[in-house]
Amino acid sequence: MKSLKTLVSLSALVVCMGAASMANAYSFNPKVTGGTPFSGTGTLVAKSPTSNNLNVTCALSVTGSIDAAGNAQILTATPTGGGLCALPTITGLPWPVVPTGLSTVRVDNVGYNLPAVFPFPKSTCGLTSINGSFTPGASATLGFTNQPLAGSCTITSLNITTSGATITITNP
Repeated sequence: MKSLKTLVSLSALVVCMGAASMANAYSFNPKVTGGTPFSGTGTLVAKSPTSNNLNVTCALSVTGSIDAAGNAQILTATPTGGGLCALPTITGLPWPVVPTGLSTVRVDNVGYNLPAVFPFPKSTCGLTSINGSFTPGASATLGFTNQPLAGSCTITSLNITTSGATITITNP
């Protein structure tokens, strides 16, 4: 009887582990040896102690790549615009982009630093994982709303539209 309970427990564990690995089986396409490059542009709205916790809207340009295993990462992120948009130092790059479903993603290690702007203090924002939506296509989009970052910062919204490759998520 004891060996039957052990067998049942072991079988349940194997099934649960299999289900867990199936949940993580999402990957990006196209999968190309040497990587599939992409670029993107969009808008970042964020607040931090340096902005007196008021929203600041900046343009954002990114570059990235998808490897032969379907793993994606953002390699560069460059905010542009006037005022505080000219000051951030982006941290944590490259940012892994992890598909969590056919239309959802998580971006890891997102962060930026802003110098003190009298009378407001320096902001060290992140490194934090943020969760958002994904829409596939030749102009795939990533969208994030109200994502808190370490350091009392918030990404109020971040929207990026890619170009360069038709990007999809699959779950083989």
